[in-house]
Amino acid sequence: MKVKLLALIALIATASITIIFSCKKKTDDTQNTTTTTPTASSSNWAGSWKTTDQCPTSSTYTLTITASGSSLTLKGLFHGCFLSVSATASGNNFTIPSQTFNSSSQSICGYPYTVSGSGSISGSSLNALSFSFTVKDSSGNTTSCTSSSTKL
Repeated sequence: MKVKLLALIALIATASITIIFSCKKKTDDTQNTTTTTPTASSSNWAGSWKTTDQCPTSSTYTLTITASGSSLTLKGLFHGCFLSVSATASGNNFTIPSQTFNSSSQSICGYPYTVSGSGSISGSSLNALSFSFTVKDSSGNTTSCTSSSTKL
C-alpha cells in the first residue's frame, strides 16, 4: 500500500510539473521585428519636395534639391527666397553651413541674409525630410524655422 501511495504521489508531481512548464507564455515573433531606415544616397535627396515651413507662420512651397555625392543644393528655401543654398549630407542627416546672401541673384527677398540649419531624411522609402534653419537679416533680426517635406 505504501508503494502504491508513493507511486501515486510521484505520478501527480510529474504531471503537475509537466503542466506548469507547458503553460509557459509563448512569444510572438512579429512583436520582435525592428524597422530600419535605409541609408540615403544622392538619388534619395535629389528631387522636388512639398515643403511646409513654420517661421513662425506657415508657408507651403516646392523645394528642389540637387545632389552630387554628399553635396546638396537646396533651391527655393524659405518661401522660395533663397535661390541656391549649399548643404552637406552625411548618412541620413544634412547640415546647412552658415552662408550669407548679398545680392538679388542669390535672394529674391532682399539681402543680405544669413542662413544656417540642419535636418534629416527618413521613412522606409526615404521620402520625408525634417529640418530646422535660422535666417538672420542685416539688422540682426533672427527668424527660426522648422520644416517638413514630402518627396513629390
